[in-house]
Amino acid sequence: MNEAATIAMRQKYSNLHLYIDGMYTTETAMRSAAMISRYHTGKGNVFIHTKKISKHSPQAKDLFGDLVQLLKLPKRSIYFIGKTGFDLCHNGGRIILVDKNKLTKRKKKRCPGRRNNDDEEKPEQ
Repeated sequence: MNEAATIAMRQKYSNLHLYIDGMYTTETAMRSAAMISRYHTGKGNVFIHTKKISKHSPQAKDLFGDLVQLLKLPKRSIYFIGKTGFDLCHNGGRIILVDKNKLTKRKKKRCPGRRNNDDEEKPEQ
């Protein structure tokens, strides 16, 4: 049985996004730390999306925290997105929780343009 997780990476502007799908093991922690070390430019933030993580090992959290210190990664710029982030986040890391109730479709508002005020004098052309 292959327990290796897949890690998809995307860079948007100066931010690095990692999408982990599968079991978060010590191998996954090493691969994600290596990707951050290699591809993070030092500008922007690193976002680790945890929504598709099925299971995680407690050793992976400790190993990732050790690698953040060893590789001198920007620990205050690494954000875990999702509830699983509480179980995986290293010391000094941050967690973002998304409130699904606030993710409703927004009504599109259009700019009505300039309003004509009848009281104002219009210049003659």
